[in-house]
Amino acid sequence: MRKALLVPLLLLLISFFTQAGEYQVVILKSQFTNKSELDSLTAILERAGNTVQQIDALKIKAQSLQKASVVIYHRSDSAEIAPHEIHLEKELLSYVKNGGSLLLTMDGVNLMNKWDIEPEPLRVEYQDATDDGFGRAVGFHGYREHPIYDGLYGGAYTWKATVDHLARTIGFSGTKVPRAAGSKVAGINWAYIRYHEDRKLVWEIPLGEGKILSIGGYLYFSKPNVNRAVCEIFINNCIDYLSGKEFATTENYWQYDTTTTIRVPFELVNITPQTEPNWNPLTSPMEHSRTGTKNYYWNVSGQQILAMGKEPAGIDEVWIHPLMALRNLTVGVKYIDSNDIIWLNDLIPTVTKRPESFERKYTLNDGTILREYIVASLTDPLLVVRYDWENQSVDRIFVYYNSNLRLMWPYSLESTGTLSYSQSDHGTVAYLCDKAKKINMVTAFDRSPLSYKSE
Repeated sequence: MRKALLVPLLLLLISFFTQAGEYQVVILKSQFTNKSELDSLTAILERAGNTVQQIDALKIKAQSLQKASVVIYHRSDSAEIAPHEIHLEKELLSYVKNGGSLLLTMDGVNLMNKWDIEPEPLRVEYQDATDDGFGRAVGFHGYREHPIYDGLYGGAYTWKATVDHLARTIGFSGTKVPRAAGSKVAGINWAYIRYHEDRKLVWEIPLGEGKILSIGGYLYFSKPNVNRAVCEIFINNCIDYLSGKEFATTENYWQYDTTTTIRVPFELVNITPQTEPNWNPLTSPMEHSRTGTKNYYWNVSGQQILAMGKEPAGIDEVWIHPLMALRNLTVGVKYIDSNDIIWLNDLIPTVTKRPESFERKYTLNDGTILREYIVASLTDPLLVVRYDWENQSVDRIFVYYNSNLRLMWPYSLESTGTLSYSQSDHGTVAYLCDKAKKINMVTAFDRSPLSYKSE
């Protein structure tokens, strides 16, 4: 009697792309703003089709802001916040609460503390921007994607100076995060190829019917900048985003809650288990068989998925880039009259490699032949693992795997945040997702397992 076990692994990821518009923008000037900076910023925004007006911060009145899509306070001076800047609170916050958008940049973000909006004290830090052979690029990176990084692949090196220096930043460091109600971190410090997830430099908060976007560094509009084009795209994206433009790019934010796993009620997943007939892989001139070797690697891939491991047994990792969907898949066999589990990791199979699949053939202790087939869909994020054996003395097959839905480095292990998992009543289908349900993995068996456990 031939028995088989089929384990499909599915992960769905959605990515989008986007586009710009003309808006009324007000730029505030004061003794702490720099004329060259504001003039350069004005020129950048006007080239994008926006109407820009510079207004003296001491003379702003509610009516002067009524038609503004966005108000910008680009404060490039590091001097202490002055009393007259604190007094801007009345007019600017009234504007925001009535549906306006305020962009605070550089040292202007300190107003979040001075206006008692943000209770967590902001911290000044310095980023070493020395050219050690890799340039001096520094900037911000989002969590996967956000409209302010539209067209920039999730992050923006907005500042690449022509000389070595220490770049000043203002934000939240270490375990500190913005604590104002509704705050969301849209950007962390990005230097060379490293994400500094513990340095939060771009954040937004809703206030009434409007919002405030704060950017604590790396915005120099008049200084020599190798990455000027990136800086211009980024600031125009910020204006478009704050003006309410619709983007195909989704809004994702960095998570800083305590990372854990939560079991949740199972939601119906549209999967119909179906027992497949015998598999008879087609032979091919490209087929290659030999005894498996302990430290040799194999992989099976399609357009959206990659499975890999070492030849003797198991699957080390399954990737749907940039996500590791599953890892450490291990299989064992138990006979009816034995309490022992024969783990395939302890055996040496004959392996057969084909362009579309990887096959292992194990000879168990009593001569039973167990075949394992691993096949990836050519077009979809789907992987199938099948087991065939002919011996009624085989009681059951044990399948063990785990997942943390890890995003590829340079994201940290913790960046995915809290995970939710659930299983169908009979354990046939298991579902794992992140908090926002934007990263999902489904595993399913073609028949109900005799027993199952999730932890």
